[in-house]
Parts: sequence; structure tokens; C-alpha cells
Amino acid sequence: MTAIQKKLPPSVILQAIHDHPEELRIKSKFTIENNLFPLQLLLPLHVALHEKMPSDIISAMLEKYPEAAREKGGFDNTLPLHLACQGNAPVDVIAVLLSAYPDAAKEKGSNMLPLHWACQSK
Repeated sequence: MTAIQKKLPPSVILQAIHDHPEELRIKSKFTIENNLFPLQLLLPLHVALHEKMPSDIISAMLEKYPEAAREKGGFDNTLPLHLACQGNAPVDVIAVLLSAYPDAAKEKGSNMLPLHWACQSK
């Protein structure tokens, strides 16, 4: 979903999600600045979380592709909830992710639960 990577306005991103939901299933290369492993293969949901997109965009993505909440990505093979907690995502984003996949709260990523990531990121 290049609309996210290009940092287009939220209204354009929402329209792209609506018009091209099939793109939400495609992992693509994404460069994460200031990261030990800068080039990673990620779903658009992972990219949206790295780019700190608001909850309405995350919710729209999960509405079109709910399985994305269960897909691991990145060099450390973590769930979207882990990424959100690592990045100090707002509570409403965390709530959307937990609603889509509640068991994510019990899964470890890089040997840590999402709660551990959230506490460490504060």
C-alpha cells in the first residue's frame, strides 16, 4: 500500500484501502530508518503501525483483511500488536488490534509479551 509509504493524507489512504483491499495481503519491502535491520518485508498493516497511522486507518485495514492481525512480520517476526506496543501507539490503536485478535496479548514476540513492550517503550 504505497499510499502509506508516501505519507499521503488519511483520506487518500482510506480511499486506497476501500478501492484496493487486495493490496492489504501483499508483503513488500519497507525501509525502517534508524533500525539495525532497516529493510524488512512487511504487510501494509505493519507499515501503517510503523508510520503511526491513526486508529481509523488501522480499523479500515482490519475490516478489509482481519487476518492481518495474526500475521507476523519484520526481522523479529512479531505480531502487529507487538509493533504497536513497541511504538507507543495510542490506546485506541491498541484496542482495535486487540479486538481483531485478542490472543495476541498472550503471544511473545522477541521473547516478550506486548505488555512488556508497552512498559519498556514508555
